[in-house]
Amino acid sequence: MNQYSFILSSVRALVVRPSPFAQQLTEAIKQQGGYAYALPMQEIIPTATNLIIEQLNTNLKIDRVIVTSRFAAKYGIPALKSGWQQFDSIKKWYCLGVGTSIELNELGISASYSNSGVTSEDLLQSKEFSFENIQKQNILIIKGNNGRKTLYNTLKCRQANVVSLETYSRKPLSYCQKSITKLIQKNNFNCIVCGNHEALKNLCNFLPMSYRNKYILILPSLRQVNLAIKLGFINSCYINGMSNNNIIAKLYEQQNLLRLRNEKK
Repeated sequence: MNQYSFILSSVRALVVRPSPFAQQLTEAIKQQGGYAYALPMQEIIPTATNLIIEQLNTNLKIDRVIVTSRFAAKYGIPALKSGWQQFDSIKKWYCLGVGTSIELNELGISASYSNSGVTSEDLLQSKEFSFENIQKQNILIIKGNNGRKTLYNTLKCRQANVVSLETYSRKPLSYCQKSITKLIQKNNFNCIVCGNHEALKNLCNFLPMSYRNKYILILPSLRQVNLAIKLGFINSCYINGMSNNNIIAKLYEQQNLLRLRNEKK
C-alpha cells in the first residue's frame, strides 16, 4: 500500500544521498508518479565492531548518549549491544533529526530530538543541554569520523566530559564528468536531493557551475543552504529531518516551481 498522499508528476530528481537511502528515496518518488535517479556521492564504510568497542573507556559511567546520524545508529548500536556492558543501563538517549530517531526506534531505542532542526546547534539549544543540566556529566557522542566538532566543543565548554565514538567513515565517490553531463542532459532533472555538505562539495566536482542554477536543491539545514549558495546553487531550500516522508512533502510543496522549470526546458 502506498504510504504517501502526494502526486509528484512534476518531479525529476537527482538523488545524491548515500546508499541505501538514495535508492529508497528514488523508489518512493517513483511510487508517487515522479522520476528519480540515484547517484550517491559518498560510500559509507562501517568501522569494525572490535574497533568501535576499543574506543570506549569501560570504567567511565556514561550519563547520556547522543547519536548524530542514521549511519551512526545503524553501525554503532549493534556494536555497543554486543560488547558494551553499560548499554542496558543507559536511560537518556538523544539524536539529531527524526530520521535518526526512526533508525533508533527500529533498533529498540527511544531517543529525544529537537523539533527545531537537525543540526548540533538545534539540540544544544534545548534545556536538556543547558550548562546546569550537563555540567560534570559524562556524554557519549556516536558519530562518523571527523564530524560534529561544534557539538563536541560546546559540550566541553559547558563542562561536560565528552567521549566521541566513531562508527563509520565517508569516502567520496568518483565519476567521469562527461558521463555526469550526459546523464543530466538525458534525464532533464529539475531538482537535486543532497544529505550533507561533503556530498554537496563532491557533487560540485562533477557538476559545472553553469548547470547549478538550473535546479532546486533540497538540503537538511540552513547552514548547508548558505554553503550551496556560495557554490552556485541559487535555488536552495532545507527541511528539518531528511526522512523520506519529509522529502516527499517538500517536493510536493515545490511542485509549481518544478513545473515551471519543466516548461522552460
